[in-house]
Amino acid sequence: GEKIQDGVRAAFVGLPNAGKSSLFNALLGDERSIVSEHAGTTRDVVHERITLRGTQGDVSIRFEDTAGLRRSSDEVESIGIDRSRIAASRADLILWVVPLDAYEPSTVAAMRQEWDALSAAHARSIAIFTKTDVSDANRGMRVWGEELKSWGLPVLGATSTVSGAGLRELAKDLADHLDGQLRRDPGEVLLTREEHRQHVSESIRHLDRALQADMNDLFASDLRQAVLSLSPLIGITVPDDILDRVFSQFCIGK
Repeated sequence: GEKIQDGVRAAFVGLPNAGKSSLFNALLGDERSIVSEHAGTTRDVVHERITLRGTQGDVSIRFEDTAGLRRSSDEVESIGIDRSRIAASRADLILWVVPLDAYEPSTVAAMRQEWDALSAAHARSIAIFTKTDVSDANRGMRVWGEELKSWGLPVLGATSTVSGAGLRELAKDLADHLDGQLRRDPGEVLLTREEHRQHVSESIRHLDRALQADMNDLFASDLRQAVLSLSPLIGITVPDDILDRVFSQFCIGK
């Protein structure tokens, strides 16, 4: 429900100069992130929301452009890299950006190190090749293709932000890839906030306990608690609850 309402969180992750910011900008159709040939240009996580059209319909995505992952002695860049890792750990989908112009052993080893460091997120990861316009792109695709296959990292597509090749196909494939996370059964009710899920879960616990009650008073008590647990969802809210929410979510002056 949160993914449908707020968008699926997808983080661009990879080594410096992999083409993350260029791909981010190209999919958005806007120069949102600074692009430079100098490594380490991106120092913070840049967020932007976009709607992509797939085979089954539109998918809302919250793209996050992140700083390139590497060891750095620069204090500001290091902070950005730490934020990149946090963004990756929280993302619904990690887009590993792999440049086809850099496939030497040291680059492969550096990316493998970052891949291993994010082992908990492997199931949420896919790879995207960039820079298909370079002269040795075919060799890069062979080297990286074999390497990523051994890691268990699937490749979604190959693109060039210079020529525009593969961008339209990537947008559609991304939407189709995420469609499974957003699909729901006909008539299925979706909860769009974590607190609502907690209230419903609490109500279900009371209903389960009511079914086990061996006295009418206990049954009625649990039934009442089940209804009260749902009160924020069905509009039954006591004044104190309203005041607590107002002061917790809004800045109220004197």
